[in-house]
Amino acid sequence: MSTSKRPRACDACHSIKIKCELGTTGGTGPCQRCIRLGKDCVVTPPKTQKDRVAELEAQVASLTRLLQSQNIDTPSLDGLTPISNSSLSVDGNLPQAEAENGLPQKKRRREQDELSNGATSSGCRFSLTELDMLIVQDLQESLVEKYRHDLVRLVPIVPIAEDWTYQRLRTEKPVLLQTIVYAASSGSVSEEVNEHLGRIVLETLTALGGQKSEASMELVQALLVAVLWYRSPKNRRAIATFQFAQKAVDIAQSIDLWQPGTKSWTNAAADSESSKLVEAVRTGLGCHLISSSIVLLMRQSRLKSLPELDSWSIHMLEYVECALETDRILCHHVRAEHLCERIIRELHLLDPSSVGNVSDPATRITMQALSNSITDFTTQIPANANCEVLAFYEHLATIHLHEILLHTSTNRHSFTAPYLAERLSITDFPAPPVTPEHVTSMYALKTACHALLDSFFTLDLQTWISLPFLLSIGRVAYTQYILVKLYIATSALNNSFGAFLDPESLQVEEYLQKLIDVATEATQIDSSTPAARILLAPKRMLEWYRKYKASLAVDYFALSEPDYSMPVDSAIMSNDGSLSLTDVADGSNSFDLDLQDLFPNIDTTNLFMNTVHDEYTSLAHVQTG
Repeated sequence: MSTSKRPRACDACHSIKIKCELGTTGGTGPCQRCIRLGKDCVVTPPKTQKDRVAELEAQVASLTRLLQSQNIDTPSLDGLTPISNSSLSVDGNLPQAEAENGLPQKKRRREQDELSNGATSSGCRFSLTELDMLIVQDLQESLVEKYRHDLVRLVPIVPIAEDWTYQRLRTEKPVLLQTIVYAASSGSVSEEVNEHLGRIVLETLTALGGQKSEASMELVQALLVAVLWYRSPKNRRAIATFQFAQKAVDIAQSIDLWQPGTKSWTNAAADSESSKLVEAVRTGLGCHLISSSIVLLMRQSRLKSLPELDSWSIHMLEYVECALETDRILCHHVRAEHLCERIIRELHLLDPSSVGNVSDPATRITMQALSNSITDFTTQIPANANCEVLAFYEHLATIHLHEILLHTSTNRHSFTAPYLAERLSITDFPAPPVTPEHVTSMYALKTACHALLDSFFTLDLQTWISLPFLLSIGRVAYTQYILVKLYIATSALNNSFGAFLDPESLQVEEYLQKLIDVATEATQIDSSTPAARILLAPKRMLEWYRKYKASLAVDYFALSEPDYSMPVDSAIMSNDGSLSLTDVADGSNSFDLDLQDLFPNIDTTNLFMNTVHDEYTSLAHVQTG
C-alpha cells in the first residue's frame, strides 16, 4: 500500500523542502521522518500576505540594527529584501537592477575590503550582510537545525551543542555559521543561490585563512566543515578540498591546538574552561580524521605539520564528563580512519615500488594481524550508534586489506582517485599461480564490495545528498572501481582467477546501474552535490563495461584453438575436498592443469563465457592428470 501525502508538510519537513509522508496508516499522526528522528510533528497554518510583509519589515529592521551596531554607515534599506531563488542570474551574480537598488557599488567594494582584511569572532568585525541578502534569517536558522540534527549525525566532526543557538552563533561564531549554512543548504535552496553562497564561503575562508592575525579555533572548524561538505562551484577549476584541509592543520598548529592545556581531564566538570579544552581536542581529532581520509583517497603522505594521533585524546574525549553525546561516535570515526590508514601503510600501498603478494608468508602474517584489528574495531561500535557511515568501515577496511590481490608492478598508480573508466586497463592485471590465499582474497573483495554498496543503497535520497564526499561518496566510487578491476582480473583472456570466481557473480552491471539511478535522482534535487557529480562516473563506467564484455566474446570466438591452460600452484585435492599445496615430482614449484582435467564433466567450449563460480573447496573431483 502506498504512503499518503499531507496537503501541507509539517514544519520539520517544510524547513528543508522534502516530501512529508504519513505512511500507510494515513490519518493526522506524525510523518515518517519525524517518527524516525524523534521530532515533534507540527503543522503550522500558512501565513497570510499581511503576515509575510510584517515579517520582512522586521527582518529589514533587524538587519539595519546589525549594521549600525557594527559602525557601518549604510544608505536607506527601505525595500531591500533578501535575494530570492529567482533573483540571481545564471552565473550567480546579482542582476544589475538589484545591484543598483541595494548597496551602491562603492559601498560593496568597501565591505569586500573589510572582509579581505579579516573579520572573525576573535575580535575583528565580520559582516554577514551578503549571507542575509542571499538567505533570510529564518531559513538560516532552519539550516542550522538541519546541520545540527541531520548532518552532524553522519559525521560529528564539528557538532553544535544545544546551548549554541542561531543568534549566539551569529554573535560569537559568524564565520562558522556562514559555513554551516552553506553545508546544510544543499537541497533546501535553488542551485543559483547555492552557487552564490558557495562562492561567498570560499572567498571568505581563503581571505581569512591567509592572515595570521585571524587564526582561531573557529576558523579551523569552519575549514573542516567546508572540506567535508565541499561542493565544487561551476566554472571553477581548482579543487579547494586539499588546500582547505592543509590550511586547517596549519592554523591548528599555529594556535597550539594539540596542546590545549594541562588541566586534569578525569575530574573535568562541565565548566567553560573544560568545555573549551574538549572543543580543542575534538577539533584536533577532526584534523586527523580529514588527513587520514585524504591519505586513503589520494594515496599520498599525511598533511604537513600534523602530529601523530594521540590515543590519550581519544580516550579522554570518550569519557570526560563535559563531552557531547556525539563525541564517542567521532572517536570511532577517527579510529576507523586510522585503521584504514594503518592497513595501507603496513601493506606498503603508498610505496609505488612495492608489489604485495597475498601468498607471501610475511604478508599473510601482516594481513592476519590487520584482519584481527578490523574484527576488534567492529565489535567496539555501539549498537545504538545511529550513524550509517560507521557501519561502512568494516567493509572499507576489508577492501583495503585485500586490494593488493589486484596489484601488479605497473598498475599501482591506478588505485588512487579519480576512479574513472579511462584509467582501467584490460591488459595490466595480475595472473599469478593461484593459491588458497588468492582465492580467499578474491571472495573477501567480492563480499566486502557488495556489502558496502548494499549498505549505501539502503539509505534514503536525502541522506545521500547530505553525505560528505571524503568519508562516504568517495568510498562508494572507490568500491565500484575495485569491483570492476576484480571483474577484469577474473574475465580477461589468459587470466588465472576466473576458474575460482565467476566474474558474472560480481554483478557489476547491476551495481553500476543502481549508482546511476541514485545520481540521477540526486541531480534532480541539487546537481552540485557529490552524490550527483561523483556518481555520474558510473554511467561512463557502465558503457565501458558493456563494450569490454562484448569484446570478450569476439576475442574468444576468434581463437582457432583456445588455450584453456591455467597456471596453478601444485594443488592436490584430498579426499575430503580440501586444497593442499605440494611439490611436484620434478621439483618445480608449479605446473599447468588443463581445464578438461579440472572439470571433466563440463563442456569447456563454453567455459570462458560461463565460468564455474562455486567456491574453490567444491572442486573435490579435481584430477591432476
